[in-house]
Amino acid sequence: MNSLKTQFVFRAHALDPDQRLAELFARVPEALPLMIRLGFTPLANANLRETVASRVSVREAAETLPINLDRLLVDLERIDQSNRSGAAAR
Repeated sequence: MNSLKTQFVFRAHALDPDQRLAELFARVPEALPLMIRLGFTPLANANLRETVASRVSVREAAETLPINLDRLLVDLERIDQSNRSGAAAR
């Protein structure tokens, strides 16, 4: 009988999961609405966002929500790539 094997694929991400949310939003402003939709609601308040975004990393946000970090990074990178493609087309 053949045994089932689980294959793990590790992907290098263009975005650093340990960067602060403030750095992410500076690079990818459209990431803010995504994070709010995913449930990181303190970011919806501008005063809280200043405090929270400067102290919390992408990794910590994913753990808090909780959502899969790799999936979050893929979604954020897709937004980032879309922005770059749009800027290059102008």
